[in-house]
Amino acid sequence: MPFPLSTSMAAVAVAALAGDWDAVSLAMPKGLDYSAVIEPKTGYTLLHLACLHNQRAVVQALLRQPQLDVNATDYTGQSALHVACHYELLDIVEDLLAVPSLSIDLQDKDGYTALHVCMYHSQPTCATRLLAAGANPRLRSTDGETPSAIASALGKDGMLVPSVDAP
Repeated sequence: MPFPLSTSMAAVAVAALAGDWDAVSLAMPKGLDYSAVIEPKTGYTLLHLACLHNQRAVVQALLRQPQLDVNATDYTGQSALHVACHYELLDIVEDLLAVPSLSIDLQDKDGYTALHVCMYHSQPTCATRLLAAGANPRLRSTDGETPSAIASALGKDGMLVPSVDAP
């Protein structure tokens, strides 16, 4: 259930959006989980917001926090990797892929992985990077679509993953 954003958490969000890790650290209430929801309408965490606003320095600082859950999801089940792939933020994608606990094939509520998101939003470079990192191109969404099927349905045949959907 959405909750009002406290003054201290609003300060944290503003600092994160500005890319100011020092201000994030100072404004962060003691004992608060860095993976906690900070944007009540979407369920975004600090990591989601930092990715959404391409604040790489904040992303990198958050990834150094031992208690951070890199796989935390918003209300739609999407992780920070989904967000970074949506906008093809390649440096941030690389930072996320470097975290050993990252679930590269995490599926959102519709069964979409980050690779599905890349195909849907025509992000071929990001898709190639995910595949090189071991993303599973055969996973199907809740509607039964593979990433290549999404690309094909949207007329983006140039993004098809070779031999994945072949019998």
